Amino acid sequence: MRVREVTTTFDNFGGHSVGGTPLPIPNREVKPGCADGTRGASPRESRTPPNYLRRGPRERPSSFPRLTLVELTDGIVLLRPPESGDADWIVEACRDPVNQRWLPGLPAPYRSADAIWWLDHCRRGWEDSSAASFLVLDARTGARLGAIEARFGLPPDVGYWLAPEGRGRGAMTRALVLVSRYALDEREIESLELYTLPDNVASQRVAERAGYRREGSRPQHIFRRDGSLSDAHRYVLRRAEN
Repeated sequence: MRVREVTTTFDNFGGHSVGGTPLPIPNREVKPGCADGTRGASPRESRTPPNYLRRGPRERPSSFPRLTLVELTDGIVLLRPPESGDADWIVEACRDPVNQRWLPGLPAPYRSADAIWWLDHCRRGWEDSSAASFLVLDARTGARLGAIEARFGLPPDVGYWLAPEGRGRGAMTRALVLVSRYALDEREIESLELYTLPDNVASQRVAERAGYRREGSRPQHIFRRDGSLSDAHRYVLRRAEN
């Protein structure tokens, strides 16, 4: 894994929102995280989020080092912080029916304002060291493939999604390996968790190929689009096992 500090700035991201959702879902307070991009949170957002949370918001432990903007690569995929020029691509990727299915908190339709909100969320995560958000790119062509984020709360966790053009090539497994190593080694974290919907087999395979082990389930942990609560599969990667 190669780690490179970058000089990207977020001054022109704009956007206003509340909450702390990991992936492109605006205006909702959410905890904890899920690889599907869903969290134990309320359905469709509102200006003042209703308090449907099953636990309180997480805080970044003071012992975690401050974040510096970095790029990560294994020579096949490149992970870099999102930029303002990514907004149109984010909109199209989040309108994809597969992402709409597995990310039930995504607005439908997904609009430019939603992408701008997420870019601002990414900026705030890097600035306050609460999260490290990356786009996943083809390292050779620079084509955007997906997004992944490590959240440094209690417990630390990770979430990810792929655009249609990023599927079926092993890109997210590589990205998850890179982010996990970065979090465990560079960020001095002992373990990472991720959650998937029980029927999201593709996401579970990504986790398993990246070295995560399933450790049971969390009952009624994720809201689906119809407002019902679904159990979630829990996966864990520990530094000692990596």
